[in-house]
Amino acid sequence: VAATKPQRQPVLQKIIAPKASPATSAYNPGKVATGHAPPPRAPKKTVAQADIKAAMVAVEAWRSAWNRQDLPAYFAAYSDAFDFSRRFETLERWKRYKRSVITKRTFIRVTLENIEATKLPGGEIRLAFLQHFRSDSFNSDDIKTMMLRQTRDGWKIIYEASK
Repeated sequence: VAATKPQRQPVLQKIIAPKASPATSAYNPGKVATGHAPPPRAPKKTVAQADIKAAMVAVEAWRSAWNRQDLPAYFAAYSDAFDFSRRFETLERWKRYKRSVITKRTFIRVTLENIEATKLPGGEIRLAFLQHFRSDSFNSDDIKTMMLRQTRDGWKIIYEASK
């Protein structure tokens, strides 16, 4: 009877990660490593995401002020550098026009949907959305583009256009 060659058993190796020394602990900088796995970390928000969120809060304040017909809060949403368009010669004339069209309404209801936000290379935030305007005497549904810029007083509207 021929001798059979014994079959080699696979060798299992336990891989152990090197323990972090107190000086190199990635999860407890400056503290002694505990040997326990760290708690899961929430993903860090990027600066662009944080800026977009802050700009969206500013736009919601603008929309809410418009709904309340709160002119000081409505105008506070706009930058002093707001591009008031070719229709008006000055920012003050644009404000006078807006005052007249806002105050003559019994009610105003503005809703926004499908908001798309983009942080631009210059730091501005561009928003595009569908705006529904309802009042006692005028209704419209428009695609609005809005640009906001960070100022010392927060995010302010510097441009808007509707189609």
